[in-house]
Amino acid sequence: MTPDLSQLLAYPTPNIFLEYRQVNLAPTIFAEGLTDFTWTLPSGLSVNLANGAIVGSPQEIVDWTDYSVTATAFGHAVSAPVKIRTGLGYQVNDPGDQGGSCDTDTNVCTLRAALEESNAIGDSQTRLILVPAGTYPVTQATLSIATNVEILGDGQTTTIIDASGSPHGLFVVSKGPGLSTQKVIFSDLTMQNGSTSQSGGNLDIFSGSDVSLSRVTVTGGVSNLIDGGGGIATGGNLTLDFCTVSMNSHDGIVSTDASAVVVRDSLISGNNSGSSGGGIHCAGASLDVERSLIAGNQANNQGGGLFIGCGATITNTTISGNMTAQGGAAYVAVGSLDLLNDTIVDNNGGAGDTGGIDASPSTTVTLQSTILARNFAGTMGSNCNTALSSRGDNLTNGACSECALSSSTGDICGVDPGLAALADNGGPTQSYLPNAGGPAIDHAAGPLGGCPPVDQRGLPRPVGGGCDIGSVEVQ
Repeated sequence: MTPDLSQLLAYPTPNIFLEYRQVNLAPTIFAEGLTDFTWTLPSGLSVNLANGAIVGSPQEIVDWTDYSVTATAFGHAVSAPVKIRTGLGYQVNDPGDQGGSCDTDTNVCTLRAALEESNAIGDSQTRLILVPAGTYPVTQATLSIATNVEILGDGQTTTIIDASGSPHGLFVVSKGPGLSTQKVIFSDLTMQNGSTSQSGGNLDIFSGSDVSLSRVTVTGGVSNLIDGGGGIATGGNLTLDFCTVSMNSHDGIVSTDASAVVVRDSLISGNNSGSSGGGIHCAGASLDVERSLIAGNQANNQGGGLFIGCGATITNTTISGNMTAQGGAAYVAVGSLDLLNDTIVDNNGGAGDTGGIDASPSTTVTLQSTILARNFAGTMGSNCNTALSSRGDNLTNGACSECALSSSTGDICGVDPGLAALADNGGPTQSYLPNAGGPAIDHAAGPLGGCPPVDQRGLPRPVGGGCDIGSVEVQ
């Protein structure tokens, strides 16, 4: 009988190794009797024939590449895949906040020391900063990033960078004098509890810098400026993928200058503003939100979920449970808001005038295949207090006249949307699943070419006779 070859040799994967630093990666499975080892690995790495470990020090920089180690067992070739990336950088090995030296494997290397060393070099080379699981208190000054770096944690809930009790922000990103552009990446970590009298409690990004966050939680940040961005303030370009921005004060995200903000597959929840835009306050160039949930945010004046002072596009997104006096879901002050296959329900205008969408007269709000229903307010329009531009196939429980919708473009008015409760229906964020046989099912054709290829959960569209209205496609 041929043995199960996959149970003879295997390695943990994927792996990031630092150039010129020692590697000793033990296999997760190493059967007795393996012989005739061969391998394809980055220059400087080899295999210890006695125990199968990948050893050595990388002598080249490579992006993610599929390598393999091959051996012979019982007359059969055994091949174990291993995905490897190598780069120049630092391995954090101490949770303290003191400076230090990260030049060798034996020195104490804190996160602050790694950033200070990278800043001091000041060249355009991207450096990796590997931060293992643990809590890293930031008790001194704000952590400054002036070069191209990637800060890679162990996991969104296991690597915690925490400024609790410190009277300063957490990170500031501003390109150094030797750089024409700056790229900074954070992944697989939490940044929390930064507090500042300036902008950007947890993360402050200056104009000229591009910052990306992947699988990052930004929480508990405070800015003492009105609309200062307790979570994130950005004058540069910002991209969030699979992130959570929650429980920040004076806005979750604030954008200014000519910044472009992209939010995908993320949760913006429980943030508050003393003025406008509890979840996201866009005063930059553009905002693009896809497959996300904006829920439970609050603002004192306008735009509980979103304050739009830019060109904004929201696609396959749920906006729910947000609250303010004017535009519980969104307020459009300047620019435009384009809504495609969104679910905008159960937002609250309080004693004010609009629970759903409100806008100033000089702006444009366009919607297609969107559910705009069950929003409420104390005085004027519940779902909207402005004339919207319909591209067709929208669904509201109010009269068509409330938002200037029309049955002639396929809009459905005066009908409950027929949604189950907000829940985990798959995908990275909660959503509202349309009930079987409800008015949202298979209704939307879309005069501009139909719906997006996937829904909020990343599942395919259309299923059945047409696209479903709203952010979720029933499978």
